[in-house]
Amino acid sequence: MFGERKSEARIISCTKEVVENMPDMGRANPLLEAAAIQDESKSMWMHDTFYRVTFQVGDKKKEFKVNRLLYDRLKEGDKGTLCYSGKNFISFEKDNIL
Repeated sequence: MFGERKSEARIISCTKEVVENMPDMGRANPLLEAAAIQDESKSMWMHDTFYRVTFQVGDKKKEFKVNRLLYDRLKEGDKGTLCYSGKNFISFEKDNIL
């Protein structure tokens, strides 16, 4: 990939953010829209989850969005090789600890 960089890095934080958005009912059904607004459990709402990992790379911090599968495998303190291009995450290979 163009501009790809590889650096030794350590994970300093892993965060998960859940964003809730009221469904867009438009003007088709005002009763459904009112029900969604009053839905305390937000079961009618749209839920998006974003996963972010922050790396310490030398004296800089780099934060990237990652997918859930990768997020679930990583933890704070993990060390390894971070591969990225600008603000785009490519990969992270953890060091082998024997």
